[in-house]
Amino acid sequence: MLNKLKDNILTVGIIVLVLGIGIAVGTYAYYQTTVTGSVGATVLAWDCKLGSSGVVKSTFANMYPGSSGSITFNITSSIAADYTIHITGFTNMNSGTHAALKLYTDSAHSTVIATNTNLTGSISAGGTASKVIYYYWPYGTAAETYSNAVPSFTYSITCNQK
Repeated sequence: MLNKLKDNILTVGIIVLVLGIGIAVGTYAYYQTTVTGSVGATVLAWDCKLGSSGVVKSTFANMYPGSSGSITFNITSSIAADYTIHITGFTNMNSGTHAALKLYTDSAHSTVIATNTNLTGSISAGGTASKVIYYYWPYGTAAETYSNAVPSFTYSITCNQK
C-alpha cells in the first residue's frame, strides 16, 4: 500500500512538474513575442471648392430674350485633384416658360449642356482652375416672352485626389 501511495505521489509530482514547465515556457514565449511601442501619423487636410465662397451665380434675374453671357466656375484646391461639376435641375430652361434659353459648353453656342451633365477637369496642388459655361436666350415666338419665373440651375462639385 505504501508503494502504491509513493507511486501515486510520484505520478502527481511528475504531472505538476510537466504542467509547471509548460506554463513557464508558454509565459516566456508570450513575453518574447509581445512588442511594445508607439506609432505616429500625419493626416493631410485638403480642400477643393468653387471660388472663395463656394458659390457661383446660378440664377439669371436680368435675363430676357436676346441676352447671352457666361458663368465662370473658379475651382481651388490645396492638392492635385480631378474635379467634376455636376449640372442639374434646370428650372424654366430647356422646357416650360423659357424653352429657348439654354446652357452651352462653348461660346459659339453649338454644344448644349443637358440636365445631368458633368463638366470635368484637373487642378494642380495649390492651384486654381476655371470652367466656363455659356448661356444664350434667342428671340423666339410670341410664346417665348420673359415672365416673372426666373430661370436657374443647380450644380455641385466633387473632387478626387490624384
